[in-house]
Amino acid sequence: MRKEWLLAVLLLLAGCGSNFEWFPQAETADTAPPVVTSFVFHAESGTLAATIEKFTATDNVAVTGFLVTESATVPAATDSGWTAAAPATFTLSATGVTTLYAWAKDAAGNVSAAQAFTPVFTVQKTLAFPTGVGWVGDIAYHKSSASFWLLAGTSGPPPNSLVKINATTGEVLQRLNGVSWPFTILEGSSLAFDGNTFWISSNGFDNSVSPAVPKSEIYRILSTGLYYATYPCPATATGFCQGLAWDGTDLWAAGSDTMNLVKFSTTAVSGALPVLASYANLWSTNGVSDMGYDSALGQLLVLKDGLVTVTGATGGVVGSKGFTLPGTGKGDWDGSLFWVVDNANKKLLGLSVK
Repeated sequence: MRKEWLLAVLLLLAGCGSNFEWFPQAETADTAPPVVTSFVFHAESGTLAATIEKFTATDNVAVTGFLVTESATVPAATDSGWTAAAPATFTLSATGVTTLYAWAKDAAGNVSAAQAFTPVFTVQKTLAFPTGVGWVGDIAYHKSSASFWLLAGTSGPPPNSLVKINATTGEVLQRLNGVSWPFTILEGSSLAFDGNTFWISSNGFDNSVSPAVPKSEIYRILSTGLYYATYPCPATATGFCQGLAWDGTDLWAAGSDTMNLVKFSTTAVSGALPVLASYANLWSTNGVSDMGYDSALGQLLVLKDGLVTVTGATGGVVGSKGFTLPGTGKGDWDGSLFWVVDNANKKLLGLSVK
C-alpha cells in the first residue's frame, strides 16, 4: 500500500511539470507610503495667499495625490482636498506667517508623513513694473530720494534704459531711455548707484583666446546715462561679478568663482579700481546673486541661498538665513526690507526677513 501511494504521488508530480506549485502565492499588498521630498512656500503680508514654490514626492509605485493643510493631523486618503498634481497656491485661513504641512498618497491609500515648512520671510510690499518696462536686470535703492533705479528692458535682456521710481508708490520719476552703451549687458548683471553715477557689472567671454574664457567687467555710467569707463572686476579671476553694493563711500563686489568679497575705491579715472579690502572664501560654495548694504549696522546683506550677513569692517559672516529666493535673486536693501526682482510677475517684492 505504501509503495502504491508513493508511486501515485510521483506520477502526480510528473504530470504537473514545472508549473506545479505546492502553495499558490497571493499578491503582495502595497503598504509603503510615499515620501514628500521637498516643500517650500511663501506668503504675502495681509493676504490669505500662499505661493507654493516647491512640492515634490516619490513612491515605490506612484504618487497619486497631493495635499496641503494647516494641521499636523494625518489626513484621510479619502479627503476631498487631494489633487492629482502638486498645487501651486494655498489659501490660508488667517493672515500672518504660518506653518503648512505637505502630504502625498498612493493608489493603495497609503499617506506619507508630513513635510512641514515655515517661511523665513513674508512679502510685505509689492511694486508693479512701470509702463514700458517688461524686464528688470537689477535694482539699486537711493536712500536720500527714497527711490529705486531699475536696470530695465522693454521685454527682456539686454536692458535699454535706466528708470527711477518712487519706492513707495512706484511712480516713474525719471527715465534715461535709448542709452547707447559700447558694451553688452547680459542677464545676471548687477546695478549700484552712488548718488551721482551708476555702476553696472556684466558677464561675458573673452573670445580672443580659444577656448573662450569668462571675462567680468564693471562699467561706470554718468548720471545722464552716458558711458564713462570700464574696469576689470577685482572680485573675480575666472568668473563673474555677481553682485554690487554701495556703502555710502566705497563699492563692494562679490565673485562667482573663488567666493571673494572685495571693497574698492571708485576714485580711479582709468585702469583698475584700487582695492581697499579683500576677503576670500567667506562661504563654502559659489552662488552669490546680489548684495545690499545696511548702513545702520555696517553690514552687507548677501543674497546666496537665502540671506548671508557680513560685517563690512572685518569681512566676518555674522548670520545666515537659508531659504528659497522668490524671483530672480537680484535686488537691494532699503533699510527695512530686502527688495527682489520678480520678472515672471513683473513686480518688485519687498521681503521682511525674520
